[in-house]
Amino acid sequence: MERHFSTVLYGLAILVLSAAALLLHPSSAREALAMITDPLVFPTVMEDFYQHGLPFADTLRDVCLQLRMLGGAEEFDGIVLANDGLIENFIPSEDTALRKKNTAAVRQFAEESGIPTYLMIVPTACAIYQEQLPANMNLYNQKRFIEETYRSLSGQVTAIDVYPTLYTAREDYLYYRSDSRLTSLGGYTVYQTLARRLGLTPSQEFSLDRVSHDFYGDLYDRWGYGGVKPDIITLYHNLSAQRSYRVYHWDRYEERTYYGLYPSEAAVSGKQEDIILGGHSPRMEITALGAPDQSLLVLGDRGTLSYLPFLASHYRTITYLDLTLLTQWEIEDLSAQGYDQVLFACDLSTYLNTDSFARVSGLSLAAPAEGDPVK
Repeated sequence: MERHFSTVLYGLAILVLSAAALLLHPSSAREALAMITDPLVFPTVMEDFYQHGLPFADTLRDVCLQLRMLGGAEEFDGIVLANDGLIENFIPSEDTALRKKNTAAVRQFAEESGIPTYLMIVPTACAIYQEQLPANMNLYNQKRFIEETYRSLSGQVTAIDVYPTLYTAREDYLYYRSDSRLTSLGGYTVYQTLARRLGLTPSQEFSLDRVSHDFYGDLYDRWGYGGVKPDIITLYHNLSAQRSYRVYHWDRYEERTYYGLYPSEAAVSGKQEDIILGGHSPRMEITALGAPDQSLLVLGDRGTLSYLPFLASHYRTITYLDLTLLTQWEIEDLSAQGYDQVLFACDLSTYLNTDSFARVSGLSLAAPAEGDPVK
């Protein structure tokens, strides 16, 4: 069956290139046809020809992918198609100073602030779904790095290791098929461990609301081909701790306020994922009426939004900061004091490939004005 399909595709490719040779770019088409005997090289040459020489390039890109996969290639641009979903092979930055700076900054913050400090590094999908990847793919040992980092901070920072939790539940829909982030179920799975380590009792009763069945995320944008099943966006409504919420967003040129954890108006722009907390901003503050009188400062990244809604019912105030999106001056204008707990939480890619946590040294440790946890 595959051999027959491959033959048909190759026949189609020959017809297209032959026609192109006569009508559009004869010399380029002849060069591409000369590589047809090499099943691994020919699809790449063919795609390049389509991209630069034909007006209907986008329509034929999917044919190129099929040829590449049938020719023996198992990934494209570091992304693998497996079980109707995409899994990106995580590659850490060669700049090892980034991870050292992040670890040192978390340690220093815990020592100087005097605030109970927690660290959670979330593995990427390729570590949890590694059985679905080609056997010959070279994978970074995420589990070992995470464990070694936690050990280096032992006694100073409380580690929250969610690797075992996610790996045990690896048959579940933990990561989006078309996006690099955790799904809501993945966020809920992380929350079960996260809440206990923060000294909380995780809620168990939720009603589920599936608001979208056709979401495509960042991996699909890079993939650009077919074969990927669309994702489902599911909202978890806490039944055991019903509260009224206010979600404030600060961005450099605008401020927004929503009254609820899942504001439907935030997704009007076309970004379906923005229905969760109103989207991602450099600085957010979640206020929950009726929640225990305690506050949490979360330093995180885009992936943090998958489990932040589950924490909302446990705190009167949660302040979220993405330090990579703030200037040094903006960071220095904020204070870390006045919080009961501080949580550093990010994907491993953020920890190894950015200096996000290293920038925490710019936060003021002086007490903020009364009633204003973050200035």
